[in-house]
Parts: sequence; structure tokens; C-alpha cells
Amino acid sequence: MSVPRGTLVSLLHLAWPHDPMTAPPSPPSPPSSVARAAPILEAALSELGVEPTPALVGSLAALAALLESWSARIHLTGHKTLEAMVQGLIVEALAVERAMPSGLASIVDVGSGAGFPGLPVALLRPSCRVTLLEPRERRHHFQKAAIRDLAVGNVRALRGRSGTAPATPYAGAIAQALADPGVALGWLRDWVEVGGYAMLALSDPWREFTVSPDFEPIAPIRYQVPLTGKRRALWLARRIR
Repeated sequence: MSVPRGTLVSLLHLAWPHDPMTAPPSPPSPPSSVARAAPILEAALSELGVEPTPALVGSLAALAALLESWSARIHLTGHKTLEAMVQGLIVEALAVERAMPSGLASIVDVGSGAGFPGLPVALLRPSCRVTLLEPRERRHHFQKAAIRDLAVGNVRALRGRSGTAPATPYAGAIAQALADPGVALGWLRDWVEVGGYAMLALSDPWREFTVSPDFEPIAPIRYQVPLTGKRRALWLARRIR
């Protein structure tokens, strides 16, 4: 189901579970793409201490193949090769998922882009409801196609912006703080339930920023990305009012 949201946001799909049948068909992915992605993903999962089961590796490799095939037609990411997409999007998402608080019943990925980190998070946490919030139409269509093609039942894709879409509070909300982390934190406020977590994925080190009095900061989780050793941090705060 979709409802009009005026001129800024044309569509916001509100049904749960998400109906992926409106997504356009995916272009064919060569079997070699899955075969090339799988060893990288197996190595990354092992380094993170996650069992690289055939089902998990297969789903992640299929996601990589979808990224490659769609990127040949539309601009989804700045990464140009399959290997760069696997490392720069999927492995990065796997790493940040390990830093997230455990036991979250629901997570919203605000400004999700092509579905990262939300799609890999959903594959690693099948009992967690994950929502991908993205305003750009082509990326939103890719998200819906990936949900359909991978048969991921615990994910939905919403098209909208954090400041204009009707916010539903979640146990956790995450955003990539590409600009001012304080601004990104403001995007998350209405999407986090009281007692829930706001999470900002940052490079390490990062510059200090002003924290809203609605949040109580928690010590950031510092980690390294598998295979590259890049330093990252997940900044955490609990919403207190």
C-alpha cells in the first residue's frame, strides 16, 4: 500500500510485511559473480567470528551479484567492481552489525542507500525486523528487488526522508554520518523509541559534535573492518526522553 506525501516525498510504502512484487525485475546475474564473491565473504565472516554457513554466504553472495548486475544499468554505488562492492558495502555492513547492541527487536536504517547496512544486518539477525528508509527512487527499487529475489522476510523498504516521512519508533536506528554527526543524530531522534539506541557509523577518529539532551551517550564501539583493517567506530546513545 502507498500513500501520497506531497511534493518532497512521492511515495511511502507503509504495509508490513512489505510487498516486494512492485519492484522491477532484476537483470540476470552471471553465476561467476556469486562464485567470486563467496570466498571474500567466507573470509570476512570467519574473521568476525560468524560461522560462514552455506545459506548465509549464498545469500550475501547473491546480494553482491545483484549489486553488480543492477550497477551495470543504474548508479547505485561509487564502487565499480564486484570485489569493491563486496568489501566496501557488504563486509563493512557485516562489521558494523557485530558492533551493534544485541537483542534489538527492530532496527531502521535511515538513509539506507542501496540497503546498507540494513540488508546484511537482516540476514545476520533473522528475528529482528529491519526497515530500510531511502528517498531516492532507483535505490528504493533496488532494495525492493533485493528483498524479493533474496526472499528476506524480515525486511521492508520505505521510500521517504527522515524529516518528512511519518516516523515509527524502533528499538534501534542507524545512520551513516557522512557529514555532521550532530545533524545525523537529529535525523534519528523520532525513529528511536524511548530507551532505544541511536547508532552512528563513523570513521575513527571523528570530530566532536553536540549531542541532543534527548540522548545519553554510551562509550563508542571501536572495531576494524575484516580483510582491510580499516578503523571504524559505532557511536551509541540511548534515548532518554
